[in-house]
Amino acid sequence: MEMSGLLMRRAAWVTALGLAVALLAALWQARANVGHEGVGAARAAELLSHLSALHGGSDAEASGHLEALRRLNASGELRHLQLQLEDGQGSVLVTPAGTPPSSPRLLSWARDRWQALNAQPPQTWQIARADGAPWRASLLWNPYSEQREAFDDIVGLLALLVAFSAMLLCGICWAVRRALAPLQEIVGAIGRYERHDYAHRLPPMPTRELDVIARALDHLAGALARTQAVRRALSLKVLTLQEQERARLARELHDEFGQVLTAMRADTAYLQRKTRGDPALGAVAQDLANHCERIQLEVRDLLQRLRPQGLMAGNGPVPLARMLEELVQSWRDQPAPDAPQVRFALHVALGDLALPDGLALSLYRMTQEALTNAVRHADAAHVTVTLAVEPGGLVRWAVEDDGAGMAPGDDAQRRGHGLDGMRERVWAHGGDIDIGPARPGAARPGLRLWARFGPAAVAEASPASAAALGRAEA
Repeated sequence: MEMSGLLMRRAAWVTALGLAVALLAALWQARANVGHEGVGAARAAELLSHLSALHGGSDAEASGHLEALRRLNASGELRHLQLQLEDGQGSVLVTPAGTPPSSPRLLSWARDRWQALNAQPPQTWQIARADGAPWRASLLWNPYSEQREAFDDIVGLLALLVAFSAMLLCGICWAVRRALAPLQEIVGAIGRYERHDYAHRLPPMPTRELDVIARALDHLAGALARTQAVRRALSLKVLTLQEQERARLARELHDEFGQVLTAMRADTAYLQRKTRGDPALGAVAQDLANHCERIQLEVRDLLQRLRPQGLMAGNGPVPLARMLEELVQSWRDQPAPDAPQVRFALHVALGDLALPDGLALSLYRMTQEALTNAVRHADAAHVTVTLAVEPGGLVRWAVEDDGAGMAPGDDAQRRGHGLDGMRERVWAHGGDIDIGPARPGAARPGLRLWARFGPAAVAEASPASAAALGRAEA
């Protein structure tokens, strides 16, 4: 069904309903007008009856009829007519009703002009009396009742037009809202797609145009979901390759530099023994020994960064809790110039949950980057690391400090590869990340890094992602 046909059909129903209401109102008005005419005819007959009774009657009998005629004149129910009755001496016995009720100036002016243009001469006749002095009755044309009826008709017509227009507009508005109501579902689906929720699908739409849009959006969502699965799989593979490269570099550094540094330290020890009698040469030998020791410590620290001690064995799941404890302890053991008076707190509550190696390594690398930023760039005095399991199998990771924080639009936000790397890792595992001040509004707001991973992220890479990656590599 097309949108135009649906709107026209509903507009036709609304118009038919409005016309039916207008017809009922017109019938009601006609019934009222007919009723008024009937009352006027009855009062005219009553008027003629009383006038006929005045022929030849006595004065005592005439007084009752005169009072009845005065009431008829004053009632206003004599449509189109007014009675004026004079006795033989010209005294007015029954006076016309007088001027009509007050009305707006424009309507009064129009009424007076219309009455002047359509004025009719009165109709008079003689009423014979017993005393021989005839009375004169005059029927004057009374336009007020007709004017009032015409005015009522105009007002009623205007009211009917206003009501019909309001009903038509409301009906069209209702029809359009009903016809376009499925657009709310389409807008909602677009909002979910903007939040990267591509699993939502739209139901069939009632009109052809909206159904075409819905099917196009469903197709787009499917394509975006497949693309996102490929990107996530590629990101996970890149992260895995990075860890493998770090492991290779760590092995080469350990095998090559370790042996060379051990040999150098043995040679310097030999030189120290041989130069005990020569203070100058002994000092040089001691300096060589100190240099070798410092290089060995730096290589050891580099090896720890490239491949934490818990991963050196390479067997079994990644011992994330122990690795995080060693990482935090290494910062506690840093000399004062690097980490002056910094207090570290670590809270790990994973229970019996074993995280996949990829997610565990990503959490470890994110913690590494967050601690480096907090100590070396934010000038923090207290840093808290939290890793816990929430109800529903969600894994929550957070690093919070009380440092200088990061203003909106800060260069670190725009150019910092560390924060971008965190976002990429969290996204690759299907999680959500939030970066913001720990205490908004404070002089030192600090920084709060927060990430949450759903049950799907806690499991290994999904078969759909692996299949998508295989298609992309092919």
